[in-house]
Amino acid sequence: MRTKVLIKHKNDVHWEDPEVGAYPDEAKLKTILRDDPALFPFDDRRRPVVMVDEFPVSIGDTYGFVDLVGVSAAGSITIVECKLEKNPDIKRRLIGQLIEYAAALWGISFEDFDALWQALVRPGMMNDAEWEKRKRPPLEDDIAAAAAGDASFERGTFRAAVEENLRAGRFTLVVAVDSITEALERSILYLSEHTGSDARVIAMELGYVAHGDVEVLVPRTFGLEVAERRPTSPPSQGWDMASFDAALRELKGEAALEIATNLREWARAPENSLEVWYGRGATYGTEALGIPDPDGTPRSLFGLSTGGMVEVHLGNLKFFPAYAEHEARLEVLHALSRIDGRTRKDAQADLWPQFPTDVLKDPARLVDLKTLLGDIVSRVSAR
Repeated sequence: MRTKVLIKHKNDVHWEDPEVGAYPDEAKLKTILRDDPALFPFDDRRRPVVMVDEFPVSIGDTYGFVDLVGVSAAGSITIVECKLEKNPDIKRRLIGQLIEYAAALWGISFEDFDALWQALVRPGMMNDAEWEKRKRPPLEDDIAAAAAGDASFERGTFRAAVEENLRAGRFTLVVAVDSITEALERSILYLSEHTGSDARVIAMELGYVAHGDVEVLVPRTFGLEVAERRPTSPPSQGWDMASFDAALRELKGEAALEIATNLREWARAPENSLEVWYGRGATYGTEALGIPDPDGTPRSLFGLSTGGMVEVHLGNLKFFPAYAEHEARLEVLHALSRIDGRTRKDAQADLWPQFPTDVLKDPARLVDLKTLLGDIVSRVSAR
């Protein structure tokens, strides 16, 4: 049943219909949600802090464009499709399209997701002007700026959470409409009740009117109550060596723990003397190893996660004179690519490239990584 909204000024007697009683187009609905992610009625861990529109995904041999993709400070990913009731796709393709987009993002790497976020590559269907407008900072920088003041935000924990959510296909799927149909409501409630805990399917109805310079939203949600009955992540905890090792062993096995222990012992040896500190992620633990920069601020040089990933923190090297120039960090990136055999874009010389600990099961690659890290430690330690 459609909700009717009437408006009047406080001193008027009669109520009247608003000047604008509906969205002019789907772009308006999309813009409202993109510009104010706080409208999503999720808990703090899941609510996006930044959203991008026209997010390109590969579907077979073609590109598709997700209306909105958002990421929370805790690394949760929200995928949104917006439709008006008058669009015939609201009756036929909407849910299928949303699931198709989720499947396209399922299993991609953090680096590839970040490249899509930044719009580093222009899809063939996007013209130059749209592409330039879509460009953004790196995902971690974008989220860090939006989450400024949030003491729980940590880059290493955030990256590990995004990586794991992509790997598992753990997304919140949202249908955003101006007026929900009976068939769509029933479909959403069915999916909310029967999908697994990794996928949350929710509908948001946002009725819209405008009168003069005042805009009014009338929001309702469907399926959220069902989704929130499912088990949630444990509360944030402070990790230490014992809990980190136990989680790594449980998630990735004894071999991953042996590699992590080997790297930790190497880092803490007298000739390297790296400090070790741990994150406070609710689900995924992180271990950072580094030294203070010339200003005395602790900077991690590399890190490990309970998800079985090794990160080399090139984004922190710029704070040390030996790596202040991009070319110096680029040399490290190329050396890293030779170790794990992965081709990386030059832009990652300012980021936190990572690879699975499985790569280091080859003893020669483990030796090569420690040689590379040893050179970094030697250069940043020089005064």
